[in-house]
Amino acid sequence: MIVSTPFNMYPDAIFLDKFPKMKTINDYKMHHPEGAIIHYTAGRQEQSGEAAIQHAIEQGYCYFFINQAGMVYQQFDLDRYGQHAGLSKCPVTGRTNVSKYYVGIEIACAGYLENGKTWYGEKVPSARKRANDKGEFQIYTVAQEKALLELCTWLCLGGSNPEYFFGHDEVTNRKLDPGASLSMTMNDFRIKLKEIVDGIGK
Repeated sequence: MIVSTPFNMYPDAIFLDKFPKMKTINDYKMHHPEGAIIHYTAGRQEQSGEAAIQHAIEQGYCYFFINQAGMVYQQFDLDRYGQHAGLSKCPVTGRTNVSKYYVGIEIACAGYLENGKTWYGEKVPSARKRANDKGEFQIYTVAQEKALLELCTWLCLGGSNPEYFFGHDEVTNRKLDPGASLSMTMNDFRIKLKEIVDGIGK
């Protein structure tokens, strides 16, 4: 993993020259996100990077995108924020509209399943499912989790707070992501992230 500061682009990210940048609204107060919100695409698990970037641009969203192979796409300047979380409230600070403070990370995964099927009616094999108290979810791939942790570590080394990394379900009661798609709870993810960052700092 390459660490470089100051920065606007994640060194391992893919930027698509054929597309414009995603829509941003304003600069982050500290010119860097304080944390991140973890999402899943809710059914477009095979979505390509190009399709994901095009969708975000068309809908006016702004986020990192991680495909199933663990490739990270970034089509925006990291010192500026855009919408990705909708109506939301941070469980720690109490601030609303968390997109102003935390960058979005969208992961290609069906997420929550209805009767073992995706939003689009595709059946998910047992090996690709995991359950929690909310129900069954398609799991993130090993490559996606590795890419997610490396990206979040890099964000923290640039100034983000490991305690400000949340699941979409933690900032709004309208969503379930990441749920059991992630192999650990978000609290355990924050602990692991802090341990990695602290270890690098020693």
